[in-house]
Amino acid sequence: MVLPYACADGVLHEVEVYLQKKGLGDKFGKKLQEELGAYLEDHAQRSYKSESNTRWAKELKGESGPAILRQFMRHWLSGELGRKHPEILRALPEGFKNGESIL
Repeated sequence: MVLPYACADGVLHEVEVYLQKKGLGDKFGKKLQEELGAYLEDHAQRSYKSESNTRWAKELKGESGPAILRQFMRHWLSGELGRKHPEILRALPEGFKNGESIL
């Protein structure tokens, strides 16, 4: 399987850099990034192990697996930010919610 922590770290780094460029880096501190990273890793593990997601699990094993996982993680992160930190989600481009990279 693709290493979820590596993909989560990359997605969180995207958000951190984007927010820093907008002068909002203080809203996305290390503790929050660790909490969200753990959430993304756990979500990926649960989704991968779910029998209802066998097609998705096969795609993750393919050559484009990391890109697919990062796309899903951006979407999952948007949902989590919307629930717990809507001010951060509002600062991100709309496409991020659909899994688009912001860098």
